[in-house]
Amino acid sequence: MSSSLTKTIKPVIKKLVEESWLIREGERILIVSDFPSGKDFSSKPAELIESMVNRNILAKSIHDSITDLIPNSVELYFMEPTYEHWKNPEDKILKEKIESSNIVFTLTEYFD
Repeated sequence: MSSSLTKTIKPVIKKLVEESWLIREGERILIVSDFPSGKDFSSKPAELIESMVNRNILAKSIHDSITDLIPNSVELYFMEPTYEHWKNPEDKILKEKIESSNIVFTLTEYFD
């Protein structure tokens, strides 16, 4: 089942995949987003949590759109937020996933 956001952005993602990103067959795609924990919901400002949740939904919609459009391996990975701009997360699994991917899309605030 597709969300309304996925249905809305799918034509845009299709155009990007076919014309702009030049994704080739066999390339591994990784989509990364940060997520709020239960503790974050009680201790962080609502605006920050809302921003993170919106990024999560967007990341999922991009993942689903790409998966529907091309046969490439597309993985969605959620990392713990660092809450410090420009701070590299200490996430060894993420590092391995990035190193084994050809294309990485990040919907977070930690990458430069």
